[in-house]
Order: sequence, then structure tokens, then C-alpha cells
Amino acid sequence: MLQPKEEGKIEVFLDTRLFIGTKPVTVYVQTYEKRLAEHRFWVQANSRDDLAFSPDRFDFGKITRGNTPTAHLVMTMLNQPKLQVTAAKCDNTFIQIKVQERERGAKQTTCRISATVAADTPAGELRTEVELSTNNPAMPSLVVPVTIVVEKPN
Repeated sequence: MLQPKEEGKIEVFLDTRLFIGTKPVTVYVQTYEKRLAEHRFWVQANSRDDLAFSPDRFDFGKITRGNTPTAHLVMTMLNQPKLQVTAAKCDNTFIQIKVQERERGAKQTTCRISATVAADTPAGELRTEVELSTNNPAMPSLVVPVTIVVEKPN
């Protein structure tokens, strides 16, 4: 339970495979501070049928602290021969990101995105995201979720 002036985080996941274009969604959050209150957050998602991530997230599952696993995904963009990933970063310093262009042609551009977990990542559940910046003003940034459960070594 958050106390007054404390911060929290609300994560909203939309299955963008179920729609194309923009989709506005209202998220309702109830709080109780002397009385019940309801807060509304408006979120808008944009789904594209010409962009695919396979798999759709970096899911490391359970790892043991001290190990440095790497997960990969492939980003495919159709009919965007000039598309470039200009930067890749993670808002968590324990995750290192690398982008490697694999294919560029008139019909599609393909990149391999790799995420590596640092050996000193603290134990616990970690949810973060990778942000990919592009040279396309219609989609200046793309976000990929990352989930890890880091366990202490035995």
C-alpha cells in the first residue's frame, strides 16, 4: 500500500495482435485514503501490421545471480527499406542491448536485438523495457518488455 507522496507504477499490457491502428483504453484504479476514490487513466496504443517482433518480448524466466544469459528477438519491418534503428537502450543498467542488422531489402528490413543480463543483477523479479529509437518519424520509438526472475545462488 502506497503512503501519501509515495510513487508507484501501473503497467498496462495490450495485445496489439487483436487490432490495427490506434486504440484508446481507459484504466480505472481505485484508491482508499480515508474514503474510496476512483482514478481514470487514458492510454492509447498503436498497432501496426507491418511490424513484428519474434518473440514479442525478452522473457528470461528464472536465472541464477552471477550468470549472464543473453536473449534474442528478431524485428521485421515490411516495406520500409530505409528504416534504421538509431539507438537501443534499457532503462535498467543491468541489461545491455545490442542491435545487429540482418537483412535490408525493398520488401523488408530485419534486425536481431540481443539483451544480456549483467552478473551483478540483484536477486528478485525485474520488469523493465528496451526502447528502440528509429529514423522513422511515424514510429520514433518502439518498446519491448523484459522480464527476469533472478534467484540467489545455492
